Amino acid sequence: MRGKSQATMPPQLIHLRRFTRFCAVRGEAFTTFDAPGSVSTQPVGINGEGTIAGQYRDANGRNHGFVRSARGTITSFDVPGSNVYDTFPTSINEAGAITGTYGPAGGQQPHGFVRDASGL
Repeated sequence: MRGKSQATMPPQLIHLRRFTRFCAVRGEAFTTFDAPGSVSTQPVGINGEGTIAGQYRDANGRNHGFVRSARGTITSFDVPGSNVYDTFPTSINEAGAITGTYGPAGGQQPHGFVRDASGL
């Protein structure tokens, strides 16, 4: 379902039946979204500005991070590096900084990252 709903709910993230559809709730309206090129989209946090951070899986089985602005623009990102295989954001703060983990190729131990609001 896309667009407005008659349901009245507090602001929160709602997980629908499948990992492919999520919505950000604000009062009586909600909007569903998927990250472009995803087969699975999973928001993990929303800040007071309405910016959402999360992860998605592409058709090749790779996991990427995304940030969705309050206006709906979705930006995909991966931790820089030639051997980074998966990016898993886990939170977003009020300043828009995103934290999470990334997995190097070859099954090595995961590492942490911080991505600031400007994408650095």
